Amino acid sequence: MVELALTLAILGIIAIIAIPNIASWRASFALRNASQEVFAMLMQAKTEAMRRNRVVEFNVDTADPARPNMRICVRDCTNPANPKIKQSMLADGVKLVNGDGPDCQARLLNNTIDFRANSLPQGGQCGSIYLAVGRQQAYVEISRTGDISIH
Repeated sequence: MVELALTLAILGIIAIIAIPNIASWRASFALRNASQEVFAMLMQAKTEAMRRNRVVEFNVDTADPARPNMRICVRDCTNPANPKIKQSMLADGVKLVNGDGPDCQARLLNNTIDFRANSLPQGGQCGSIYLAVGRQQAYVEISRTGDISIH
């Protein structure tokens, strides 16, 4: 009986220590997955621009802040007549947040970027998309030369 009580006490202590670490790991995992999903959508937008030999837009629609909707469209995503190439919603718990930084680390204007047929951002545009899960944040940066990186 004493052994059982001691075993349960030890398991309880381990659980108290492990639960916060598991929650932190889970948030980090969700943020990493969301960042990789944004990265993949941006890469697809660049590829589609080259493949179609025309301007392709990547846009994050924030009409529902709890579930931002990412879209890749031919030309302008706000025009229903323009075909949508792909749509994807960010996972539950992942939010789009305001971020600030110098030059290309600044938030993308209107959460939109257009890629030309040569895969470069139109008009030398650059910026970042900031994501958060709980207190953890990451951003995906698009440079003027079309390089995309996760930070």
